Amino acid sequence: MDIPPIQRFMTPVPITVTTDTPISEAIRLLDKHPIRHLPVTEGGRVSGLVSQRDLQVAASAQPTLTGLKVRSIMSVPVYTVSPSAPVDTVCWTMARQKHGCAVIVDGSGKALGVFTTVDALDVLAHLLQDNRAKIDLTDCVWP
Repeated sequence: MDIPPIQRFMTPVPITVTTDTPISEAIRLLDKHPIRHLPVTEGGRVSGLVSQRDLQVAASAQPTLTGLKVRSIMSVPVYTVSPSAPVDTVCWTMARQKHGCAVIVDGSGKALGVFTTVDALDVLAHLLQDNRAKIDLTDCVWP
């Protein structure tokens, strides 16, 4: 069986912010859209990542976010992959390194999509459902 590329499962055209975006604007974007991760760009290239949790921690630590920019709380480095990366490799890496998402980038570092742990669970659920009669997990060795 050929392993499909991550591009097939990613959320395309992700909403991004720049390093100079106010934290309050990033919070507004997450409230407006059903997402939990914002790739942070600088010069069009992915340079960081801000999660819903990062923004919640920032808001609770400093109730007045006036003047604070995304660059002050973004996570670096970001787990990035090419659109052709095999979905199983991306999932294994996310699980082993405890990444909440992978940002799919083109050769220039521009964000093309996001693949989250929720997306990975969706892939797993579909795989198990499609292969219910063929899968026996009793002999699997879990880490």
